[in-house]
Amino acid sequence: MFRSIKLRRLSILSFITLCLAFLVIGVGAFTRLSQAGLGCPDWPGCYGHLIVPKDKTTLQRIDLNYPHAPISVKKAQIEMGHRYLAGLLGILILSVVVTCMLTARTSGFEYIVFAALLFMLLIYQVFLGLWTVTFKLSPFIVMQHLLVGMTILALLWLIYLYSRPLQTATINVSRLFRFLAAVGFILLIVQVILGAWTSSHYVGLLYAGLSAVHRWGALVVGCALFSLFLMIQTHYRSHLLLKKTSWYLLIFLCVQILLGALNVIFQLPLFLAIAHNLIASMILLIMVTINYTINCG
Repeated sequence: MFRSIKLRRLSILSFITLCLAFLVIGVGAFTRLSQAGLGCPDWPGCYGHLIVPKDKTTLQRIDLNYPHAPISVKKAQIEMGHRYLAGLLGILILSVVVTCMLTARTSGFEYIVFAALLFMLLIYQVFLGLWTVTFKLSPFIVMQHLLVGMTILALLWLIYLYSRPLQTATINVSRLFRFLAAVGFILLIVQVILGAWTSSHYVGLLYAGLSAVHRWGALVVGCALFSLFLMIQTHYRSHLLLKKTSWYLLIFLCVQILLGALNVIFQLPLFLAIAHNLIASMILLIMVTINYTINCG
């Protein structure tokens, strides 16, 4: 009884934290793409304030104290809004870490592993947030910031899946299917890394170097994930969760490819670029679900 209560508590908390993490990823993309990443030249405050000042006297004093970084109130507000949400997310993640450790006493050692990984990722992400400012939006730092954020998102989803066992019939799957699901997941991770590199270097509209590889990678990943969809629909359609998840995979995959094309055609409009980031996160969660279902479900 106590075990089920702890697991239910963890599943609710991890899902709430997951939703906020998804929002933070979207707001982070908006902050980056609206050129507000350096809206505040210091960290964790903004021009020495925890709340962006608006009165003229304070703004004039800021311009005198920061001649190399004149304040833009709008960009500063965007950046601080992102930091406030990230701070709240950090508190919730710490709550998940503690709950995982308490749950491990009755539910298994894997929750200790989850807690340790999540805590280390959180600490590293905090430092990346600092370094993003101190290193003036270094592409390498920004890329890591994006990737660690998505890793935290995926880990929160995995914790949710573990703490809420799937109420579906067990299924025996072939080695080929497991292999294809694993390869699809790895290819997706590589594609996400390429996308993060492209975004952090602001070269999404160029067709050269890794930006071109990212576009061709979309074709490879698309074929791999579509093959996975076909295999599920052909051989495992009796498993309702896999069947439903595969349709989500196909829908989000088609939307993502369309968004990629529209971003190029319309020269990276803000809304489409943010949507491209968020749909990539959704596809990542779907692939986590499929691999979890066939290996641990």
